[in-house]
Amino acid sequence: MEDIYAKLWCFTVIRSKGLHLLRPEKSWRPIVCIVVQANAKTSTPEMTYETTLGLDGQNPNQKEVFVIGQNATPDTKVSIQVIYQPPGKKKAKRMKRIPVACCTCSLGEVMLKQASQREKPEHAQLRLQAQSTSKRSKKKNDCDNQPAVLYVRVREPSHSMTEHVHVMSDDEYASSHHPASWADSCTEKTLSPPTSPIDEVYPDIEIPASATGVEIHPEDQEQAPRRRKRKRIRGFVINSDDEGLSVSCSDSSSEDEEEREQEVLWPESPSSYPESTTHERGPWLRVSWISAMLDPIIPMHSAQLERPQPEREDTLVEDQDIPLKELEGEGWGNWCWHRFEKLLCAFTVYGELCSAAKCLDSVLQSSKAQHVDGFKSTESVNSWISATVIEGGEFSRLEEEAKGRVEKVYQRLQNEWSYVGALLVALAAVDTAVFAISPDSLFAVSSVARPMVAMSSVCSGCGIACVVWFLWWYGWGSGSTFLLCSSAFILIDVYPLQSRALDINKTYVSFALAARMPAFCMVCSAVSLMAFLAVVAYDAAPVIVWVVCCGVAVGMGGQFVIWGLVKVILGIRAVVKGVAMGVRRLGRTVGFGGGAQKTDNAVGSGEKEKVPEIVVSEPPAIANVGRDSKSSRYT
Repeated sequence: MEDIYAKLWCFTVIRSKGLHLLRPEKSWRPIVCIVVQANAKTSTPEMTYETTLGLDGQNPNQKEVFVIGQNATPDTKVSIQVIYQPPGKKKAKRMKRIPVACCTCSLGEVMLKQASQREKPEHAQLRLQAQSTSKRSKKKNDCDNQPAVLYVRVREPSHSMTEHVHVMSDDEYASSHHPASWADSCTEKTLSPPTSPIDEVYPDIEIPASATGVEIHPEDQEQAPRRRKRKRIRGFVINSDDEGLSVSCSDSSSEDEEEREQEVLWPESPSSYPESTTHERGPWLRVSWISAMLDPIIPMHSAQLERPQPEREDTLVEDQDIPLKELEGEGWGNWCWHRFEKLLCAFTVYGELCSAAKCLDSVLQSSKAQHVDGFKSTESVNSWISATVIEGGEFSRLEEEAKGRVEKVYQRLQNEWSYVGALLVALAAVDTAVFAISPDSLFAVSSVARPMVAMSSVCSGCGIACVVWFLWWYGWGSGSTFLLCSSAFILIDVYPLQSRALDINKTYVSFALAARMPAFCMVCSAVSLMAFLAVVAYDAAPVIVWVVCCGVAVGMGGQFVIWGLVKVILGIRAVVKGVAMGVRRLGRTVGFGGGAQKTDNAVGSGEKEKVPEIVVSEPPAIANVGRDSKSSRYT
């Protein structure tokens, strides 16, 4: 039983002090209730324990130990509550329980307090907090206000109190690996693995308790085991499915042969395993152990599939300018076409269209080059195309990745056409309301404003027509129906619809320009409508029109205003600096030319300039008055 308790957390109540002062009764027996709080992380359930102390506060049942469990940790919370139960024969009176004091702490805190006590046996003092609202005892010694204290003892599992490094002795090692002992264990179909080579290097080491931070009194040290066996990792023998498998070793007692038998050998290939039966025993038979601590049998390498890396989602035309000299061999037309493509990429989706189409076309062409190398006829190519698309596989996955980039461009155009169409409908409604203004209205429509509203209405109508066309022609398909390159061999055989975005020259220039026409019509309609409203409002309040228009212009183009002011200031500064330098040069040439020339001639001829000499006058002579009077006295 003691061995079972040595592996678990044990809690013992020793005695109490000062509890008799919390109740007015002369003598009463406190009931100590201990509750271990549940912890989901350590799967510790909630446990309750009660013990009754004597009239003097001592615990007569100290042999009765509260076993908390093995899953408890030093962070496990323990709630202690002292209860008073009135004595009596009536059941209702006996069932009444009055809380007197309580305390909440963790097992680790109790262990720290227990380790700090120098008294023997070790115990921890837990200060209780009074809970009872009744009158306390009126004894004379109550003036001391002694706190209520409960003395407890906690014993943690033995494996955390002492640490040993167990090494098997030579007798144990020989008995566990001797052929005679193997014969007894052959019926179990499993063999215990050999000890680690680390056991042969390190001797028995006993770590003192001071190194672990836990003090062990002599009583507990006698009960605790001096050595703890290390848990062995039990494996299984390869080819152990046969019931009659037996292991035999060489009869030779040479040291070299014993060392080879104790080694754990892994064959390089399955063919190196010996083919033996229960009746064939030889000195070369060895056992290979499978353990989680050894190298894995299954190779860790795997075949890596190579696939073309997707290109960056950048534009087809590079941002760097190509000089004209590099394009002299290609001609003036190629240079102009390059400039025109750059201009299209600035305000259209031409670059994105070409990049997505090029990515899809490169995937298809690379796959064709890898798989259709041996096909000569058109029928074989078409049959391979159909088989590739139907079967799926790596080609289909790469094709889906390329189509994903195509769908991004397609969704962007769809959203743009939808938003622009909604704005064009709103502008057309405003233009229709303007047409309904009669000549006798509050604001008169002049001859200048009428062409503007007419232009706004025409632009909005044309934009709505373009949006309807794009949504009808491209809105019910997918990205592949309008963005496949003309050079894609899979275009006619796989997809029923031909490429709709390509023009007659097999480029995306026409589609890129046409896709932005609804937005262009929207801008023209909005600007015309704004000009119409400004002209009509200018006739009524010109000052307000100027102020509002200038404020909006500064707010929208503030960066350009600041940039212009900075350039003007820098220009004025440069002009002032240039004028100052010109005046300085003119002054040097006209005013100070002779003096400078004279100085140069003097230096060249070797004449030295006269340095003015400073004349210092001699100090006045000091009159020797005392010496003359002394000499005259003696004379």
